[in-house]
Amino acid sequence: MAPHILIIDDERQTIQSTQLLLEKNGYEVSSIDDPVKVSQIFVKLVSEEMKPIDLIILDLDMPGITGGKLFKNLRDWCFAREVPVVVYTAAHTRGKKELIKDAYSKGLFAVVPKACPDYLLIRIKQALGSKKGFLQLQLSTEKSQLEEKYLFEKGSPDDPDYLRYMELCFLEQGKTEQASAYKETRLRLELEKKKL
Repeated sequence: MAPHILIIDDERQTIQSTQLLLEKNGYEVSSIDDPVKVSQIFVKLVSEEMKPIDLIILDLDMPGITGGKLFKNLRDWCFAREVPVVVYTAAHTRGKKELIKDAYSKGLFAVVPKACPDYLLIRIKQALGSKKGFLQLQLSTEKSQLEEKYLFEKGSPDDPDYLRYMELCFLEQGKTEQASAYKETRLRLELEKKKL
């Protein structure tokens, strides 16, 4: 089955050319041109109206919400926590060093200039090829961050972060059934919050 890539970009022409490039190379592609409406993708994924996403291509400068803020939101939403993200941007990244550095620390896979579509294909293949190792690193980093939070305060069963922490603890122990129970509860809570 072909990997499913989500393109988030406010420029319709960029979406069309990138989608054509990716489809010619055997990828299944979905796109959204209004970054503010990305939560609609979340609802489709949770309700299984959409195939799970294997990689996200994200523009950096968009109206309504910056790519940096959207990246942070994606990492907060369960459907995108473990998905490699490649920033594909025409924007000059000079002056955005801290934003990019912070994004890399939260799992950004690569930054690719829009003038380099062949390089985009290379980075996509690398991201998908190293996804298992990438996921292990992501999960380990995320668990460490959550561990710091819950080391000194008691978690609550209605706190998605706490449920994610418990899910990761059980996954680390190979107890997938218990991990799945925490994941289902977390997904339900996050979906309820999005509907509000």
